[in-house]
Amino acid sequence: MKILIIGPYGIGNSIICLPMVKELRKKFKDARIDVLTLLGSTRELLNEVDDFSRLFNNIYYVKDPGTILSLRKEKYDCSITAFPSARPHYNILSFIIGASMRIGSVYPDNNLFRVSFFNTVNVPVVIGIHDVYQNINLLQSFGVNYTKVSDKMNQSILALKKKRKVIGFHTGSKKEGSFKRWGNANFIELIRLISSQYKKYRIRLFFGPHEEEDVHYFVQKLKGLPVEVVTNRTIKEIIKEINECRVFISNDSGLMHLAAFLGCYSVSIMGPSDFRRTGPFTRNKVIVYSDIACRPCSHTYTISSHRFECLYETRRCLEEVKPQEVFLKVQKELR
Repeated sequence: MKILIIGPYGIGNSIICLPMVKELRKKFKDARIDVLTLLGSTRELLNEVDDFSRLFNNIYYVKDPGTILSLRKEKYDCSITAFPSARPHYNILSFIIGASMRIGSVYPDNNLFRVSFFNTVNVPVVIGIHDVYQNINLLQSFGVNYTKVSDKMNQSILALKKKRKVIGFHTGSKKEGSFKRWGNANFIELIRLISSQYKKYRIRLFFGPHEEEDVHYFVQKLKGLPVEVVTNRTIKEIIKEINECRVFISNDSGLMHLAAFLGCYSVSIMGPSDFRRTGPFTRNKVIVYSDIACRPCSHTYTISSHRFECLYETRRCLEEVKPQEVFLKVQKELR
């Protein structure tokens, strides 16, 4: 049997998709399972990290010349479009590649813009469950029940059992997700609170490729504190640095999922996002949020939620989360 996974998009979604791939590999031990990646960072993660690379026979990148044509020639028995797949290009890709059985998701609003009619099997999205389970639910045609999957399935084989006295931070997010950020001033205040109370712990700050200005801001504001800056690293190097952290504090980001995957205690500050869907998939976590009536509002189950528009002049769901509140959550873990 030849199976192609289409997507997932980004580091966080790749980690969220992993339990589905494990279930698929369990079900079809001798199958050829390939994956088509849509981002360079995803390709790097899947190629370089054993949790992923050992599950796939071939890892393809959509931007490599001739990729789509060569995949069409493979005549796959089945393609599975990883969740989330709200935008139409996922289903169009699946249709062009032309597997005999094309599995995808149908969203509650059933918007024709998503062109889910290109799929041969459309699995209804279940409102309120984690995206890990949403992905596993795509395998229901093969008799797989998502309710019987443990969150232990999503811990990396690389996870260190004994962490060091390091607290990791990712204060940013991908560029188009800037509305998820708690704010640099809040993180500065939180880091100062932690450093004053836990002098034996080092602070390790992680920055992505579009966060150069933030690097200078934090270095200036935190002069004299035991702070390390991690930037311009490969995926393998980032994993090594995060893996040492006992606690990892972040916005909703790909590195949040990576830290949870590596067994760090995850302190996640979430505003517009729906943490039922995209929170860290681990029991070793705390999610800090303000329970105002309008959240979650970003990337829910409707087309309109993909255009972030706040009802207020400022994002109250993040503004109402105070550094002292987050500090108390960190204290509980470090006692």
